[in-house]
Order: sequence, then structure tokens, then C-alpha cells
Amino acid sequence: METWWRKILRIIRVEPLLGGLEISDVALRVMRLARGKWEGVTVKLAPGIIQDGEVRDRGSFVLALKELHKHVAGPRGTKKKVNVIIALSSLGIYTQSFSLPIIEGENLEKAVELNLKMASPAELSQTYSGWQLIGEDKQGGRLEILSAFASKKAIDEIVADLHEAGFLPVACESSAFSLARLLREKMQGFDPAKSYLVLNLRSGGMDFLIVRKGALYFEYFVNWKDVQAEGKKIPLVVFQGAVIRNVRQVITFYTQHWQEPLGDMVVLSGGLNDEVMNVVTSNFPLVPKKPTLAVAEDIAVEWLPSLGVGLRTLLLRRKDQEINLLGPEAQTEFTSQHFLSFLRFWRVVMPVSLGFLVGVMFLSHTYLDTLRKKAQEKIGFQSPQAAVASALATKVRLFNESVKGIAQIRADFRPTHEAIQSVTALAAASEVSITKFSFRGFGQVSRVEGEARGDEQVRKFKNMLENAPRMRSVALPIDAVRPGGIGSVFYVEFIIARE
Repeated sequence: METWWRKILRIIRVEPLLGGLEISDVALRVMRLARGKWEGVTVKLAPGIIQDGEVRDRGSFVLALKELHKHVAGPRGTKKKVNVIIALSSLGIYTQSFSLPIIEGENLEKAVELNLKMASPAELSQTYSGWQLIGEDKQGGRLEILSAFASKKAIDEIVADLHEAGFLPVACESSAFSLARLLREKMQGFDPAKSYLVLNLRSGGMDFLIVRKGALYFEYFVNWKDVQAEGKKIPLVVFQGAVIRNVRQVITFYTQHWQEPLGDMVVLSGGLNDEVMNVVTSNFPLVPKKPTLAVAEDIAVEWLPSLGVGLRTLLLRRKDQEINLLGPEAQTEFTSQHFLSFLRFWRVVMPVSLGFLVGVMFLSHTYLDTLRKKAQEKIGFQSPQAAVASALATKVRLFNESVKGIAQIRADFRPTHEAIQSVTALAAASEVSITKFSFRGFGQVSRVEGEARGDEQVRKFKNMLENAPRMRSVALPIDAVRPGGIGSVFYVEFIIARE
């Protein structure tokens, strides 16, 4: 149902074009699901445009984004806003998990906000932060929360460049989150009850991830600058030593924080896959393996982060509760553009649709009226007695309805007359005069206004009404009796039951 609903939304332009965009030091990659298949578009970046996640050459970066936009939107979509979810592969995004007692609602929000302030690597005014619930220990009564922090200045600059190039960012995350999502949703044989150590070798360095219960719990990044010695090339023995040293550190960190044993090790290393496998197998009791993905397309290793963030675009926006490192202004902009896109489409479609419907209704009326006339002519020619019989049937029906109405009027009139007579008789016996009788019907509140020589006659009339067999809810309010012309004027309210 959700798949069909998304197709309908695309047709009526309610759901804008979405793709997963990975921004790294070496390339821009967009992965999107089109016609049931994953399609990728990439634009390589010249060295020095982005270094360590920071845009050093904004002019060249914007030109690269515009080229990517042209490939994604097509030649006719140069002015179209392409909505994307961003995965940042080299920007320093700090992540930390913490636990809280099981609480809900506003108390949970306040507790998380306090922990974010303590966990933030910089002033909160200089960072964008986000959090999501990643686990719940009902026996221990604890909630597990994952938080993430990114430089506000760096994010704002990237968002501004994306806007200039025709992209509209919807959400932002690190590539580590994207890889964790990819393994959780598409890796064959993935066991959500296990914990995995993930090693991702990318252009900037080695990224170590701990994925527990299908969620990212820890990320540790080692820059190639910290591995290489003098010169630009890293000898194989130095590389192997760096892998051993850092894997051991991550395993030590894991055993200090969690009790369950560490499961398999997932290796994403491209051309160095065999070397990494041999090093891990020779030095650790882990089973390293290259993940097999449950997708029809053959996806290269360098495309995995963009595929992982592309999976997030399949969620309806209202159901996306994962970490978003964009500021509130960017999220408001997406909502506004979404609404404007909807209005632009229907501004054209509505007049055309109404005109089409009017034309269809006019043609249908003309056609049905022609059929009616032909049918009447055909029936009248073959059976003239039918018209006489129809007229007689109509007269009989009207006569029966009139008789039924008269009978109903007579049935209602007699009891009403009897009710008026009974109240009038009680008034005469009480020596009061009725000046106004408001009878609204049986079972409804009726009212009598009258005059009497004194209060004693009024109370007598009220008591006689209460004792009458069909009188209900007789009420003589305190202010109902007041001095009048001959003594006192009053009003009494009551209900007359039908039987």
C-alpha cells in the first residue's frame, strides 16, 4: 500500500524527487531508486576542493554540484529543486551513545537535552546536534540513546552551496549511519541480535564502526595522515600494523562497554580486501567477510554509503525519526518548497480538470437525454395503455398519501384537545385565570401564564397539576409569582405525558 501511495504522490507532485547524496573528499555520488532499480550518478572532485570534510574551494564545489544536478534532473529540470538526503563521509561528525532511565514525553526530551549539552564537543551554539533511540533494556530499566554533533558553520556552508546548485537538503547524517542502515536492511545473513565490527577503508582513512542490534553505537576514524610515515605512500607493513593496532583498540573498547561477544567483522576495503582479510584472520579470533547485499544491482564498495543514505529516502518524511544534523531553517525550507511544488502543479491541473469534467458532464447529459426521448417515443407507440396506467397509479398514490396524512392529523388533534381541556379544568377548580397557554407537544416543556387573587390559589393550582395523572416535572420557580392587577400574576412549567 505504501509503494502504491508513493507512486500516486509522485504523479500529483506531492512527493518531490529524492536521492541519497554522499559528499566526500574525492567525489559526489547520488544514489536513487528509479523504476524499481538503483541508479547512481557521480561527479569526481579535483584534489583540494574538499579537505578533511571542509570545503576549501567553494566555486569549484558549486560547479561540481551544478554538474551533478544537471545529470540528476535532466536537461528540462535545470530550475527544478532536487531534494536530497546528505551523507558526509569526511566531515568530522562526533557520535556518542549514552543511557537513560526509561522515561517518556517531555521528561525524556529534557533528559536528552541535558546529556547533549554534556556530550557536545563544542558549544551547542556552534554545533548542530541530533539524537535517536537505538535500544531499550526493559530488565535494566534503561534507554539507549545515540547522539551526533557536527560543526554548524561547516553544515551551513554546504547547505548554502547545495541551494545555489539547485539542491534542497532534507536531512543530513554521517556516512557511518548510512553504512549501518545498509547492513541492517540489505546485508544477507545479518543478525540483529549480534554485534558487528565494521572496517571501512575510504579515501580519507580507516573508519571503524560498532553496530549493535542493527544500530550504530560507536565510530572511530583514523586519518591516513596519522598512518603514513615520511612520503605519500604507505608501505604494506605499515598499513598492516595500523590495521592490527586499531582493530585491537576497538575490540578493547568494545569489551569494556558491552558484555555480549563480538560477532563477525565486516570489511569494506575495495582493492585491499585480501590484505585486510589475511591480517584480521592471522591476528584476531574474528571472521572477516565482505558483505553480500540483497539488491539486484552489482554495487561497488565506494557506492555503499550513498546506497545506505538512499535507503533513507524510501521513508515517508513523517516516519523518518533518525538523526538529522540540519538546522531548523533547512527543514522549514523543505516543507515550504514541498507545499509550493504542490500548488504549482495543481494551479495548472485544477482548471484543466474542471474543464474536462464539465465537458464530460455536458456530453453525458446530452447522450442520456437523447436515450430518454427515444425510449419515451418507443414506449408510447407500442403501448398507449401504459401512459394511462402510469397516470392512474400516480393519482392513487397521491390519494393514499392524503388519507394517511388526514388520519395522522386526527390522531394528534384529539389528545392535544384533551390536554388543553384538562389544564383548563384544573385552573378553574383552583380559581385562577389562564392568560396564556404555550403547549409545545407531549413530552415537551409546556407553560401556563395566569392571574389569581392571591398566592394561595397559585399554590393550589400547582398542587393540582402535580397530582394530575399525566403531569410531569411541574415547576413553580421562586420568581414566577409577582404582584399583579387583581392580586398575583404567575407562570407554571410542566410536561404532559402522552399516555
